[in-house]
Amino acid sequence: MRIAMEFDPHCTHILWIDSDMTFPANGLQRLLAHDKDIVGAFYNKRTPPYNTVGHLLVPADVSKGGIHRADIMPHGFVLAKREVYERIQSPWYSESYDPAMATPEDPDGTVGEDVSFSRKVLAGGIEMWCDADLTFEVGHVGEIVVPCQPPAGKANTSITEAP
Repeated sequence: MRIAMEFDPHCTHILWIDSDMTFPANGLQRLLAHDKDIVGAFYNKRTPPYNTVGHLLVPADVSKGGIHRADIMPHGFVLAKREVYERIQSPWYSESYDPAMATPEDPDGTVGEDVSFSRKVLAGGIEMWCDADLTFEVGHVGEIVVPCQPPAGKANTSITEAP
């Protein structure tokens, strides 16, 4: 991140795309059009039971599309304004451990770098947004491409990582 900002001191945004994601050709243009500090798509994990990664700040019916405030933003397909990184202290991304988040599957309570970043951003008063329309067009490649499926008329704020 620091190297990218030094390489082009005039860049305005950073687009994060994991190498195992599929997305529409106009995805970047759509994210830019929102003109938000941080905006991206939620997506499903690539292994069963294919849980959705990300969490909305307030439950919403995402099947109707639009953008919704998030308190956890995964970074598989997300756009952040450069000024976000100038406003919060580095390290921007770090893994940590929170015993309160321990589960039988993760007795240490691992908090991933996306969640740690999200916590820092929120503490800094910066908003994150989920593009629900784009969420249903992004896929996560595993043994198969795993797309998010719109819920059948109910709020979907599931999360697979600790808030």
